[in-house]
Amino acid sequence: MKRTRTIPPHVVACKVCDGRGIIDGHICEQCKGSGRIIVTCDVVTYVMAFVPETL
Repeated sequence: MKRTRTIPPHVVACKVCDGRGIIDGHICEQCKGSGRIIVTCDVVTYVMAFVPETL
């Protein structure tokens, strides 16, 4: 069985600039200098039925 769950958008620190907004004196292109980005993701899990071994 396949299950898909969407995690709602939330704000996290930018991983490119470590939340500072600046890289080597220049504005971070990923977060546009804010140090934060909005992320969302889909989590897909696959669950297989348990099949006991035969003796």
